[in-house]
Amino acid sequence: MVEKAYEQYLFDECSKQTNYKSGLEKQARKERDPEKQKLQARRAAEFELTRCVELDDLFPDRRNSRNKNQRYRAY
Repeated sequence: MVEKAYEQYLFDECSKQTNYKSGLEKQARKERDPEKQKLQARRAAEFELTRCVELDDLFPDRRNSRNKNQRYRAY
């Protein structure tokens, strides 16, 4: 039961991190100043999806239940 609860926690946190990263990417695309846009894009690219990595490492079967187009890791 504890394992399932932690798995759900990681799944929820991964979703939050993924949404946050998407927001950063969207902000970068909207930026008009090329220097600021580059800075914000780099910030978004460097944002690591730590909970997604942990979810993938601890519960690899969970990956198959998520959308295959969704990014798990920040490279």
